[in-house]
Amino acid sequence: MFQDIFELPGPPINSIVGHLLDLSQNPLEFLTNCRDYGDIVPLRLGLTPTCLLTNPEYIELVLKNRVKGNPPNLH
Repeated sequence: MFQDIFELPGPPINSIVGHLLDLSQNPLEFLTNCRDYGDIVPLRLGLTPTCLLTNPEYIELVLKNRVKGNPPNLH
């Protein structure tokens, strides 16, 4: 079953700039805390929706498949 990435749990958005303020104030702490939300973490950087992969296997899949031009299957 597929789920919209932005329905997954993620850190709360505290401002109109999304997660940029938290990320800019303490990047290492923010990214480390994102692991608590799971393998795929939805983020909003300004008005740009994005996601952070915290699972090393998923990161490897994305990087390998990007070189080949194929979208990764993370399910």
